[in-house]
Amino acid sequence: MEGSRVAVKLFYVASQKLILGILLSLLTSTAFAAGQQCKTYYIQLFVTASSDKATGMQSTYSDVGFDAAVTAFNSNDRTLYRLRIGPYKVLSKATESHQKMKALLPDNAVAQASIIRHIISACEKAAPLPAPKYTAYLKNTTQRLANYKAPAIYTGENHPLVMGEFSRRLPAFADEDG
Repeated sequence: MEGSRVAVKLFYVASQKLILGILLSLLTSTAFAAGQQCKTYYIQLFVTASSDKATGMQSTYSDVGFDAAVTAFNSNDRTLYRLRIGPYKVLSKATESHQKMKALLPDNAVAQASIIRHIISACEKAAPLPAPKYTAYLKNTTQRLANYKAPAIYTGENHPLVMGEFSRRLPAFADEDG
């Protein structure tokens, strides 16, 4: 009877470590696989329906040292052109550039009325993570458990334990002897 208790305790401890290892590997692989969202900041100067006007204004900011870009987008079945400076990954850098641009162009109404906008998008993807690897201990434990032919364990009533009943009784075995 004592030998069967030891076997049950060993099986209980080994199965708990195996389950913990599998859960940790699953958690780390799914947490990093989920997409993360990032904010990107821009100084939005103005929006116009004329691409020529947007391109003409672009040179004004390039002359002062800001790399302004014209981007087209659709709104209410019309193509509009947005003139903006950026992108900035941090709001403080966008704010600093915005204040600097306003100081360099005090008489430019477009520069003075410009705003800082943010866009939420998917972050740049890093290199893919390698597949989770089980430690040598878990591999060896898994192999030993897979090849282990356990003797039948009987309760005091001489009934063999079924797996559901066995797993419900495992915590009780673990707590008996401390």
